[in-house]
Order: sequence, then structure tokens, then C-alpha cells
Amino acid sequence: MQAEAEEHAEEDRQRRERIEARNGAESALQRAETLLEENEEHVDDALRSSIEEAMEDVEAVLADEDATTEAYEEATVALSKELQEIGKRMYEAEQAAAGAGMGGDGTDGAPEDEYVDADVEDVDDTDTD
Repeated sequence: MQAEAEEHAEEDRQRRERIEARNGAESALQRAETLLEENEEHVDDALRSSIEEAMEDVEAVLADEDATTEAYEEATVALSKELQEIGKRMYEAEQAAAGAGMGGDGTDGAPEDEYVDADVEDVDDTDTD
């Protein structure tokens, strides 16, 4: 029985890797749908088109019963690269917004608090007459 298990160990490893790759592809597809939905303001038509094309490629691989581990991984990597563009645009928008709040001198545009140096004298208001 142990000999049989050892004999099939490589097949089991390959099957496990294929299943993990398929699960990764499914997760990437769900992540893509969510990112597109939640970040519409950062996605122009060209980016949306390229992401949707990569999503269709993942869906095609998922529909193929004979897809290899490599096919799942390649489609997932291609989709992930497209999704990174959304993150890049979000970061650039945040940087632009932060830069818009900055003054030309590198300050945040708000006036600086004035510092007043004063001597304080404690005065006793009680009259002792």
C-alpha cells in the first residue's frame, strides 16, 4: 500500500498544484470584478477594456476542463498585471490630491501659527487694605 502511495505521490502533487492554480484564477477573477466595481472613477474605457479582456481569458481557462496548471497561472498573472494599473492610478490620484493641498513653498497652505513671546506676571487680585 505504501509503495502504491509513493507511486502516485507525483500525480497527487501535480493535481494539488493544478487545483491551487485554478482556485487562484477564480480568486483573481472575483478580485477583478470587485476592483472594477469599487474603483470606477480610476478606470477609463481603455483600462476597463484591457481588464475585461484579461478576465475573459481567465474565464476561458476556467471553462477548459483540460487546462493545465501553467494555463491557469499565465491567465492569472496577466489579469493581476492589468489590475495593478488600477492601484497605480489610485496612488497617483492620492498623490495629486495631496500635492494640491500643498502650498508652493512645500507647506500645507495653511497660515503658520504666530508665536508670541510674553512675560507672564502673576497678580494677586485680593485687596489687603
